[in-house]
Amino acid sequence: DEAATFLDHLTDDALGVLLRLALVTGMRRGELLGLRWCHVSLTGGFLFVQVSRLSIGGVTVEGPPKSRAGTRTVFVDPATVIALRRLQLASRPEGENSHKALVFTDCDDRPFTPWWVSRQFQQVIADRGLPRIRFHDLRHTSATLGLACGESLKEVSARLGHSDIGITADVYANVLPELARASALRRAALMAGSQAGPTVGQQAAS
Repeated sequence: DEAATFLDHLTDDALGVLLRLALVTGMRRGELLGLRWCHVSLTGGFLFVQVSRLSIGGVTVEGPPKSRAGTRTVFVDPATVIALRRLQLASRPEGENSHKALVFTDCDDRPFTPWWVSRQFQQVIADRGLPRIRFHDLRHTSATLGLACGESLKEVSARLGHSDIGITADVYANVLPELARASALRRAALMAGSQAGPTVGQQAAS
């Protein structure tokens, strides 16, 4: 419910789209800030994570993702594709290198800084009366919601860019037993239903 409230109240500007991506994909803050339009496939509905922008000693620097597994393809839902398309139309990057332009910049085409994004996130959740969490916790929320929706541990690990599935299992060890219990109940309900006789479709086929 809190995630839905968060998404429902996001604006359609660059900050709003960045925060949406953070929750939907679980991408790291630096990965989002390093995203360029050449890394975005609106027709395919996916992003290429190739660059990370980090603040080191007060200076923002670019580099590769945290690990080799961090270089990855992340798929997004249709609503997020629409949000990205609107942002691209609104930003209208021009020139022969427009495809290399950063996705998340201010109205003067200045790149967002890591500390600014985190500060704005805190303001957004405060305005919505949501629990105060770190920006990085959007990543944990995304992973937990994915597992709860039936995403496998391997799929979540790949989406987050973890170097080892064991890292994912360790981080979400407290969540997995509850999900496994819920899965067992669903399986039992499914098998109980299959023993109740053929479905309408099966009767028609016979």
